Amino acid sequence: MNHKNPPRVLSLALLTVIATVMAACEEEPIRHYPTRKHAFDAHAGHDHPPGHHPTDETSPQPRKLIVTPPAGWEPRTPSGMGEFAAFAKADGDRETKITVSQLVSNPRMLLMVINRWRSSQLGMDPIEQADIPSVIQPAQIADLPAQRITMVGTGDAPLSIDVVMLDLDGATYYLKLMGPADHVAELTGDFETFVANLRVSETQQGGAP
Repeated sequence: MNHKNPPRVLSLALLTVIATVMAACEEEPIRHYPTRKHAFDAHAGHDHPPGHHPTDETSPQPRKLIVTPPAGWEPRTPSGMGEFAAFAKADGDRETKITVSQLVSNPRMLLMVINRWRSSQLGMDPIEQADIPSVIQPAQIADLPAQRITMVGTGDAPLSIDVVMLDLDGATYYLKLMGPADHVAELTGDFETFVANLRVSETQQGGAP
């Protein structure tokens, strides 16, 4: 009996299987699956000219706060969370800053933000949710209702914070004046002029220039 043939037959069978699999792979069309970036494209798969989206003409764009730099203040590089504008004014060793921040509106964040200012920046005790109405004052930005809070810290050289807050189309803007308490008191007029000069962009339809 010849024992050399079975391995040879087995090898030929194995080669036949491999060739069949490779041929099937070559015939299989390549499929492109959307990445996470494209999976959320609301316009993907719709038949319309490039650059033209039907919803662009009907979906209003959120309004934005337009900031005019305060006269006599030096621009600074924004550094805090959500900051997009910053200005400073110095007098000797005293420096006071105005910062403008934008965060997603969330009523539950107000208490957290106030207490962060109080505890980490002013050395004050935190307050409770029920205390907020007693520390908030009404204000106005571009004929829109806003809120204002003024706080003076503790110690021999206390800091002071004066903040105007505006809720606008899903965003909350924080206009913050902060520095040595005596310097902030001197610059409150500048801050109020800065707030008075703020403007709000008009609501525009999507795709508008």
